[in-house]
Amino acid sequence: LADAIVINHEADPPFNLGDRLPDPSWLLEILPGLITTEGAYNAIQIAHFSVVEYLESARIMDGPANIFHLERAKANISIIKGCFDILKSYAHPANQISLGQNAKAFSPVEPYAWMNWDNYVESLSTPIDPEIACLVVDFAVNMNSIQQRHHYKLQSSRWTKAFIEA
Repeated sequence: LADAIVINHEADPPFNLGDRLPDPSWLLEILPGLITTEGAYNAIQIAHFSVVEYLESARIMDGPANIFHLERAKANISIIKGCFDILKSYAHPANQISLGQNAKAFSPVEPYAWMNWDNYVESLSTPIDPEIACLVVDFAVNMNSIQQRHHYKLQSSRWTKAFIEA
């Protein structure tokens, strides 16, 4: 989450190591009572389901908190963009300078992004928004260099099968 919150889709690079929180545990201090950690990997969860339910409800739209209204499809689109942004930002010169010889320390979100971007695309209703289709195609065009850098194996999905056959 600490890496995900600093993604800025309009920035160059969209994920910049220099924008990270110095200590990811600060999120627990910044958002007390709203998020909790769980398990060996300290997975972040919203503290109570009722918070998610409220953020997704129409009730929030009537008050001053309406800027926090959550639409699952828009959230998934933002996650797709974030996945691509993380994966493409590694090679940016600003990040390469920050990394130095420590190439393994880029982002813990990186493997998650690689393994899950297509699940978020598949969760969208069809027809797919043209902007998302363009992002997927652009990602596919650059996929080989990303795959080589990470030594990742491409997951099997209808999207990746289409790219391999093309």
